[in-house]
Amino acid sequence: MVRYLSRKMTNYIVSKSDTADYDVILYGYELLFQELLVILIALLLALVFDILGLVVIAIISHDILRNFAGGPHAKYRAICIMMSIIIIFGPALIVSLTGQTLGAISLLTIGIVDIGFLFKYAPADTAEKPISSRENRVRLRRYSIIIMAIYVLLGELLLNIAPSISTVLIMTPSFVCLFSHPIAYRLFGCAKYITKES
Repeated sequence: MVRYLSRKMTNYIVSKSDTADYDVILYGYELLFQELLVILIALLLALVFDILGLVVIAIISHDILRNFAGGPHAKYRAICIMMSIIIIFGPALIVSLTGQTLGAISLLTIGIVDIGFLFKYAPADTAEKPISSRENRVRLRRYSIIIMAIYVLLGELLLNIAPSISTVLIMTPSFVCLFSHPIAYRLFGCAKYITKES
């Protein structure tokens, strides 16, 4: 379904433009429709388990950071979709079912480790879609670190008011940070773009 909709939209755009790059537009639409499918499934599961608020927090925190920090793409779309759903839905479900939340020290420690991963590995691009501009890489890394620092600060501020939200706000983006590591690329069968600074 994702491939079909992406091709339809790309064919339409390319037919209306002389300068449109088919592969770039197709890739963009595939990512868009895949992300919409993940969000739809996560929201439906959230309604079933009555954790809509936590899942919305997870979606927002994950997608904002992933936009700047990047990450590997699985070889197969189905794996990518399943992993995205697990990453977005999993922390919210675990917090909801167990009632376990992070304490201040744990939250801060995880946040510092995440920022360290981002400092070392962000933006996590691929050999197929590299970010080759040094200025762009520095900008994306800086924004990733700032976003994660904001999550940590919000998590600490919300800890006594809404500990479940605080935990989901830190745990969900942590997967983005962890998946920036080269080992994640090997697990997903994805080649990381190697720069001179890497």
